[in-house]
Amino acid sequence: MDFCVAQTNSDLDANQRMKSMITNIRYSSMTQVFHWLTVLLVGAAWLLSEGGREPRVYAAERASSLTLHETFGVLVLLVLVLRVAWRMFDHVPEEPPASKLVHWVLYAMLAAVPLRRLSVPI
Repeated sequence: MDFCVAQTNSDLDANQRMKSMITNIRYSSMTQVFHWLTVLLVGAAWLLSEGGREPRVYAAERASSLTLHETFGVLVLLVLVLRVAWRMFDHVPEEPPASKLVHWVLYAMLAAVPLRRLSVPI
């Protein structure tokens, strides 16, 4: 009986070590949700963008799609703020310095576009 208990405890320790190893090499579920939400919002904003010169983009007949596009931009900014705040408190797996730099450059680029638009009066 004691042998079975020792075996079970050993198995539990091995399972805990395995879970710890997996946690150290993967981003958390919430981080992944923020990632895919950002992808969806950026994709939606891009699909709704008209592009082109200012008179075309800001034409009256395009006002509804422009408003929706800008709404998605603000949502991207909001999710980005939440994502960065989450990253400050969540466990981040080991990553090379170049990867860490690329993450922060991408965050800056995601923030730059909506912030630039919010700072320019219509």
